[in-house]
Amino acid sequence: MDFVSLPQGGAHDAAAGADAAARRAELASRTPRILAVDDDPIMRELIRLHLSSIGYDVVVAEDAIVAGKMLLLSKPDLLLVDVDMPYLDGFEFVAAIKQDAELRAIPVIFLTGRENTEKRAAELGAVRHLKKPIFAQQLISAVSAIVTVPDMRLPEAKSMRSRIVTALSDLVSTTR
Repeated sequence: MDFVSLPQGGAHDAAAGADAAARRAELASRTPRILAVDDDPIMRELIRLHLSSIGYDVVVAEDAIVAGKMLLLSKPDLLLVDVDMPYLDGFEFVAAIKQDAELRAIPVIFLTGRENTEKRAAELGAVRHLKKPIFAQQLISAVSAIVTVPDMRLPEAKSMRSRIVTALSDLVSTTR
């Protein structure tokens, strides 16, 4: 299963539709910001490289604590949240965010290698659920369905392959 669109309900759908329309209008004039929260440094770097190569402004956090501090400084247009993290898992982190009136409208995509997490993700209002391992096109498709970049630079993304391989090689050699 590449990704799962999670069901919402009645009034939530209407409110979410209005919020999404307002977000799209605002994003037409600026670069969308994505906050990716994952404790795996290689996963964070892959997300950053793939999404920034097509025009997104991607910031990363290694855990929910760092991500929470980043949310206080700047509200992203989308959250990519790993389920399995230290301190607070992704579900606990998103549950806390949904308690804040200013942050609850931020769409969330959960990333996980765990089985049977779709129901919990839907309960927390996630718009997508991606199962690891995640391939570049799956990630780009899921993200661009929610937050689009005015001039998606897909041709430039193809030339990123060698830069990604180099960056990953550097990252792997520094973590050993």
